[in-house]
Amino acid sequence: MAARPGAMNEFHAAGFPRRRPRFAGIKMVLTEYSDRDLDVFISEKVMEKKGALFYTSNITEAWLVVEKMMRKFFCELKLDVFLGGVSGDLWVASFYNPMKCKRFEGKGRTASLAICRAAREAYSGLAQK
Repeated sequence: MAARPGAMNEFHAAGFPRRRPRFAGIKMVLTEYSDRDLDVFISEKVMEKKGALFYTSNITEAWLVVEKMMRKFFCELKLDVFLGGVSGDLWVASFYNPMKCKRFEGKGRTASLAICRAAREAYSGLAQK
């Protein structure tokens, strides 16, 4: 099979075809499960980026926050879910820093919201002033 001109641009290094992100161009809708002020804080302080993504309502973006916290503050993540309690489902995320023996916790109706709330607490407690 003959290669088309520019065919290398259509493939990753592993030889798989490039694909557009499934959700490219889709706008997120604010709900009770998101917090735009927290999105801005996470973007500017933790992720050190301009412009806020939807960290609190998108688990893919929230997981980037987890990875950044692990690299930047050497934190470990613990994520628990309590199903069907008195107040409904509840996620609890906590970042633990073994060097400082400190745990920072966040709660939310979704995993991504709990992760971002815990990241805000951890950043506030661990960032150098």
